[in-house]
Amino acid sequence: AEERARLEAEAKAKREAEERARLEAEAKARREAEERARLEAEAKAKREAEERARLEAEAKARREAEERARLEAEAKAKREAEERARLEALEKARREAEAKARREAEERARREAEEKARREAEERARLEALENARREAEAKARREAEAKARREAEERARREAAEKARREAEEKAKREAEERARIEALEKARREAEAKARLEAEEKARREAEARAKREAEEHARREAEERARREAEEQARRDAHIRARIEAESKARREALDKVMGEAERKAVRANEVGMRREAKEQAEREAAAAAVRENEESARLAAEAWAKREAAERAKLEAEKAAKRQERERVQREHDERVKLEVKGVLKQQAPDKPAADPNTTPAAAPSAPRSPRILSSLFGKFAAEKPPVAADLYQKGLALERAGQVADAVNLLKLAANASSGAAAKKLGEIYAAGAAGVPCDAKQSVRWFSVAEALGENVSRAKGNT
Repeated sequence: AEERARLEAEAKAKREAEERARLEAEAKARREAEERARLEAEAKAKREAEERARLEAEAKARREAEERARLEAEAKAKREAEERARLEALEKARREAEAKARREAEERARREAEEKARREAEERARLEALENARREAEAKARREAEAKARREAEERARREAAEKARREAEEKAKREAEERARIEALEKARREAEAKARLEAEEKARREAEARAKREAEEHARREAEERARREAEEQARRDAHIRARIEAESKARREALDKVMGEAERKAVRANEVGMRREAKEQAEREAAAAAVRENEESARLAAEAWAKREAAERAKLEAEKAAKRQERERVQREHDERVKLEVKGVLKQQAPDKPAADPNTTPAAAPSAPRSPRILSSLFGKFAAEKPPVAADLYQKGLALERAGQVADAVNLLKLAANASSGAAAKKLGEIYAAGAAGVPCDAKQSVRWFSVAEALGENVSRAKGNT
């Protein structure tokens, strides 16, 4: 019984142990299954989270790429629009500048031509009025001596008066006043001449014949000079018009060629449908446009330089002619002045001869001191001609420099002009420098600067470096 009990106890313990082992194994298996299920669930969740993160990252990257592409496309479109607007603005500004320069050049040419025509008309009118008055006075003075000559002179005066009335319609009031004054003067001259003509008819007839021949020669020379000047003006105007037409034609041809090149490049870029080719075509067109603009500017600058050189040559010739005339006038005045001085010196020396002391016979010529010049001779010489002595150019030049250093540039310019007109090359050069740089009260004037530099050069000054600075 004890053995059965023991065996039963052992069997029961064994069963219990086995049951416990089974239960433990089942619990362990269940735990392991749960752990595996958990790990699998975690791994699956992790994979799903990674997949979702990857998909979200890809979606985000795709959205960012699309946004960047959109922004880049908008920025590119904006840049292209700005570049087109800039090019259009530059082209518009260039066209406006060309139109403005052309209008200004035409306006300057028109004003210069009108001013020149007005001056020539005034000079012709003045000369014709003087000549007409002289001819009519002489014709009326010899009216009883030569009726035929008087009629011819009156007919010529009538024709000239009619021509003058046609040319000077805008100055009608002035002409009428001058005509009244001329008629009164002619009437007075006629009355006076008639009194003399009764005694001097034959002499006046001879003088009239000589004067008529001289007048006809002068009138012929004047008409030829006027015709020559008119032909030169017409030729100059024709050349200027031809140059302007050629410039406009070349500019139009360049613009049409540029438009054609740009159109072909754009069509080629559209057909190829490649952004790179369009950009290259656009850059090529811009380079060609820039090159065309540079060539056009160079041509305009060349033509302007040629026109400026012609005007400068004409101005230089005019200055040289004026300088020669002034030099001749100064030489004539100086000769007359020298002659007067010689005569006065001779007269003063004759008057002062009795005042000279007698020579000491005991004094040798070598030991005798040189006698001082008589104060009366000096006062006679310098006092008598002091009022006739013209202003010295050097003094005017020095005074002008002093005024410039004192800041009174406008007053200095007036003195320097007087000195330059008195043949001071240094004063003319200084005027060129002042007008080239500008100063208070004296604006910068390139034309005046070149003019005074040319005068200084004609007077012997070296102005190459000063001209380069302008």
